[in-house]
Amino acid sequence: MVHIVHCELFGLGVANIFRSFFSTYPATGSFSRSAVNHESGAQTGLSRISMGIIICSALLFMTPLFEYIPQV
Repeated sequence: MVHIVHCELFGLGVANIFRSFFSTYPATGSFSRSAVNHESGAQTGLSRISMGIIICSALLFMTPLFEYIPQV
C-alpha cells in the first residue's frame, strides 16, 4: 500500500507541475477513501462502488445544507 500511495503522490506532483504552465486547477486524489478501504480490509471493486454510491447520495441529499455556510 505504501508503494502505491508513493507512486500516486509522485504522479500527482508531476501532473501539478505541468498544469502550472497552462494555468489550470491543481489535481488532487482521494487518499482518504483508499486508506479507509485498505484499513477495513476491502479486497474487491465492490467496495469502491459502494463508496461511490455513498458519496453520490451525500452530494445529492446534503448539498442544500451547504447553503448556510458563510462565504468570505
